[in-house]
Amino acid sequence: MEHPEEAFDHNVPIQGQAPPVVLGMTGDQLQALIAGIVGNLPATTAPPAPRQRLRLHEPDAFTGDRTQYRTWKSQMERYLAAHPHATENELVTVVMSFIRGPAIDEWVNAYADQHFDPEARQWRKTLMAVWADLDSAYTDRIGEHSALQRMRELRQRAGHAAEYFQEYEKLMWMAGMSEDDRMVLEYMKDAICDRFRQAIHNQINMPTTYQDWKKAVNRLDDNYMREQAIIQSRRGHAQPNPPRHNAPPARQAPPAAVGIANAGVAGPRPDGTGVVVGGAGGEGRSRRRDAPTPGTAPQDLTNKGQREEERQRADRRSGSEGSTRKN
Repeated sequence: MEHPEEAFDHNVPIQGQAPPVVLGMTGDQLQALIAGIVGNLPATTAPPAPRQRLRLHEPDAFTGDRTQYRTWKSQMERYLAAHPHATENELVTVVMSFIRGPAIDEWVNAYADQHFDPEARQWRKTLMAVWADLDSAYTDRIGEHSALQRMRELRQRAGHAAEYFQEYEKLMWMAGMSEDDRMVLEYMKDAICDRFRQAIHNQINMPTTYQDWKKAVNRLDDNYMREQAIIQSRRGHAQPNPPRHNAPPARQAPPAAVGIANAGVAGPRPDGTGVVVGGAGGEGRSRRRDAPTPGTAPQDLTNKGQREEERQRADRRSGSEGSTRKN
């Protein structure tokens, strides 16, 4: 029976350990030893590449113009969000450094005298408290009231929900309000078109928040636009009605001409108004003496009249000469 110690080969490397060095090793054994040593070395990771700093556009300085305060504050809040590791004191210092100008320098100096400790180089106010003081001093109350009035008057039309909410939420921001304000929801519910409002009220689960109402209106508006697209497509494929070629009405003779034709009058005869009625064969045609014959040009009528006058003058001259000879 083989002894357990004799069965154990000390030349076989144990997993996780380097193989033992044996004197008189062959070239293959030496290569295996080197491979075992390298394989047991801990894996090395490359050092992380240095992170590049974001290049931010600094906001403009606030100069004390109340109409620009809300825009400047929004820019500053986004600028500070890019410095998450800054301390509260550093953030307040940055905000105060962007407030400067002839109209506001005195306010900054007075505020620093009250709330900044020059020895400790610390602000006694938190960033939230500084924003509250700035809001109280420089919020445009007139602009907020005007924006609130425009929110109340704004109306949503079918097919224009996206434009409505874009303008409405801009006015909401200008008025210093948020979606959580009850007035914001009530103004929006009054502004949507009657068709959408009725459809929402007929739902089993009525929306309760501003975002729920907004989603419902947008969904109805999308359905409306699809319906209009289908209607326009059907109108485009409809065959137009073929044009009707109506025959011109038959030309009717005047009653006087019809009466003469029925009486059997063969020749034309002028009536009391100067109208020549009748004609060859009693066809019932009529025309005035001075009316041009159809197809006669105005110049021809003028020449014909001149010839008639010349003929009458010649007749009168002939008559006067004959009378003179008799005498």
